[in-house]
Amino acid sequence: METRRQSTSNQQEQCEEKTGMSEYDVLDFAARTLKYDYPATQYRTRHPDTVTPAEIAAMDPYEFSDFATAQSVIDDFHTIPPACRRPD
Repeated sequence: METRRQSTSNQQEQCEEKTGMSEYDVLDFAARTLKYDYPATQYRTRHPDTVTPAEIAAMDPYEFSDFATAQSVIDDFHTIPPACRRPD
């Protein structure tokens, strides 16, 4: 049990030492590191909260895929404890 506590404590210390990334940094990182089978669209690095319903309705399949991936990246980012990322 003691080992587990130390591990958790070490993880918290590592989180506190890191400066973290903003949501925009995470989108940029994902766009550079994820593998895509098609060319980038404007929605690959655009924050999903800035996309309007009208834009979503007019998207082609590649644009929608980039939008959905960006939304997933942001949703995943929100699961990271705030102590492990810098505030926006």
